[in-house]
Amino acid sequence: MKFVQQKTANLKMQRVFNLSLILFLIILSFIYFDFIRSKIRDVKRKADIRQLQTALSIYQSNFNEFPNVNDFDFQDWDTTFEPLNQEFSFINILEKENIIDQPVKDPINSARFYYRYKKFPANSFGCEQPFYILQIMNFENEIKDHGWGKCPERNFINEAPNGFTIQIFE
Repeated sequence: MKFVQQKTANLKMQRVFNLSLILFLIILSFIYFDFIRSKIRDVKRKADIRQLQTALSIYQSNFNEFPNVNDFDFQDWDTTFEPLNQEFSFINILEKENIIDQPVKDPINSARFYYRYKKFPANSFGCEQPFYILQIMNFENEIKDHGWGKCPERNFINEAPNGFTIQIFE
């Protein structure tokens, strides 16, 4: 009788252990899946910024300048996150000119994760030529390459410390 009770107790312990192991593996897979999804969104962000950079180059080639925007939110930056449901000015310009076929925005597109663009006139922050800055404001994972974007009086990379910056001169 004691042997049967011992065997029953061992089976119960084994079931509890197996159930705990399965639960642990399910939780671990959800965490890993979320990590993979964040990596995929970061890859999309890099692809988006390259697409926008190419579109801005095509615009410059067609019109001999970069798009001007009259979007006065976020300190005169045109952003893909528009809390007041405003339009994405520079993206709409590129779309209207048939340079891109649909709006490009961050996969999350929130107050923390968005893209921004601004054209600066000559002699801004010590840079002699007109230029634009295009930025991914934040990645979900830490990155090593933060792009480039600096004038003698302002380093744009510091404004997106876990983002990516592109500066192109006219």
